[in-house]
Amino acid sequence: MPLEIEAKYFVADFDAVKVALQNDGFECIKPKTLMKRHTYHLSEKQGASANEWGRVRDEGDKITMTYKHHFDENSASGVEEVELVV
Repeated sequence: MPLEIEAKYFVADFDAVKVALQNDGFECIKPKTLMKRHTYHLSEKQGASANEWGRVRDEGDKITMTYKHHFDENSASGVEEVELVV
């Protein structure tokens, strides 16, 4: 899976940011949608570390299940991720 960097931020004027991005040549490939998700921490009794978790997410057009292992907090590539569409 290619390196993916995720960020969350608050935008007071979403439409202004969207227009600015379009003016800079960016293209919206997925419309704004409500994504519902549930996150599960894996049990340390089963050998999982505190830095491993799973997620089920409804993206509107598909549902994904993801396993994540954060093994290096000092690196953008320090997360192992396996994702599948269910």
